[in-house]
Amino acid sequence: MLTCTEDNKRNWLYNELPTPQSEKECLEIIKHNNHKILNWLSEDNWSLIEKRKNVILESKEEEDSDVNIVRGNSIVKNINIEKLAKVFFSPTFEERKILYDELLLNNIIEFNDNHSFNITHSQFDAPMGIKGREFVTIKSCKKLENGGYLISTNSINYKDIPFSKKFIRGINKSGVLLNPILINGNRQ
Repeated sequence: MLTCTEDNKRNWLYNELPTPQSEKECLEIIKHNNHKILNWLSEDNWSLIEKRKNVILESKEEEDSDVNIVRGNSIVKNINIEKLAKVFFSPTFEERKILYDELLLNNIIEFNDNHSFNITHSQFDAPMGIKGREFVTIKSCKKLENGGYLISTNSINYKDIPFSKKFIRGINKSGVLLNPILINGNRQ
């Protein structure tokens, strides 16, 4: 359960989330998050949610947490992996809206081209009677030695984006691992 700070002047802060104040702190959050995601992906004991065509969805609970982790696995052929990584890392509003019909806002607040990360603010509509959700995240894109990409997302506190009365600030910790495959000797 997330708790807000008692200080009413700081209506942008969840005590449990990191609050990066510098590029170095952002990079530390990314390094920790990437390590955690790669560990999750390599763990056993996943429960099957659904298998449909070439997509497998599995889940597991994170120890000492209310978080339920979901892992999807699929093979996508005949696609440029670099372009796919770019769509996951910094999609346009229209590209993201294809996946999330409820998307209302998708702003990149800060972009750090030197270290391939950005800070984003997103808002989503919800059914009548339920408040929409919003997320402030740090998102990174790391090219791997095998030619693949790890795109990771982690919720953070961000002073310049206070909580909204119209939305509930959600938390997100996610990752996308894109690994190239060999087809007829070509890496795809």
